[in-house]
Amino acid sequence: MLKWLKRGFLLAVAAVLGYVAYTRLKPRPIPVEALRTDGQFVTVAGLRIHYRAAGSGPPLILIHGIGASMFAWRDVFAEFAKDYTVYALDLKGHGLSDKPDHGDYSPFGMADLVAGFMDTLGIEAARVIGISMGGAIGIALAVRHPTRVRQLVAISPAGYPLDYHVMPLIARLAANPVGAAVAGLMLRQRRSVEMYLRQCHYDPDRMCTPEMVDGYFLPLLTPGTGSVVALLARDFAQTSLAHRLKEVAAPTLIIWGQHDAIIPMHWGSRFQRDIPNAQLVVIPKCGHCPQEEKTEEFLETVNRFFQGESSVATPAEDAAKDAEDAAKDAEDAAK
Repeated sequence: MLKWLKRGFLLAVAAVLGYVAYTRLKPRPIPVEALRTDGQFVTVAGLRIHYRAAGSGPPLILIHGIGASMFAWRDVFAEFAKDYTVYALDLKGHGLSDKPDHGDYSPFGMADLVAGFMDTLGIEAARVIGISMGGAIGIALAVRHPTRVRQLVAISPAGYPLDYHVMPLIARLAANPVGAAVAGLMLRQRRSVEMYLRQCHYDPDRMCTPEMVDGYFLPLLTPGTGSVVALLARDFAQTSLAHRLKEVAAPTLIIWGQHDAIIPMHWGSRFQRDIPNAQLVVIPKCGHCPQEEKTEEFLETVNRFFQGESSVATPAEDAAKDAEDAAKDAEDAAK
């Protein structure tokens, strides 16, 4: 009898401690209206989509990565607006846009959303820049809606089958309901977001300021973010574009940071091989987010591409690519 009382007491203590830990970790949602923004909202396929527009000239659409928002483009938005009418949107399930707990979150589903966004704003065709998940969405847009993409820039894009070497921990956890709940909780912890952002940059001590971390973190506290994690793991992480890449007709530039710790750099060579006439530029001493970490080099490279230069690689970038190819050859030889 005493043994069972002890077990019951220990279970009760564990339950109390677990509840206290959960209530301390569980973030308090922030209403969308509480986050100040100079953006606006438009309804696309019944969803309220948050976006920002500025500038004049040919349209340019910026598509952020997984778990991010239009904040990812803060360093280049105004520069692009000098020559283009720039649109940066929060994808569904992200930022201040609606976060439905159902629907298609695959690259093609998201590409259809971007096409609907263009329809709503009367954009017939545009240049498109996407990073990571956004790069895969840009590729899917060029496949599914080829006449809508004039030129495509894909920065460290996803798109090939994910394995445990490249699949982020959150995507692995979210493969089952319990893991999805845990991943959703992790995603809304400031420390977790800071740790992930540090992995995204070659020089995290310089890049990951409190202001930057807050810019990525606060939109994750808006209602509905946790429920989106499982849908992204189900639809996006399990979708490969490999068999459709040959259908991309738009002129395409692939940009990769030489020290990308999120998606391996040798994928850049695969995309260059599989997308017809694609160019590849590798930026030295740079991680997953060149538009943040190497802003000037990024802008120069993209502008040369948009202006139609036949080759946009610099000698330093060629050297970085040679080093990447040598490392890949050594890796293959060791297998």
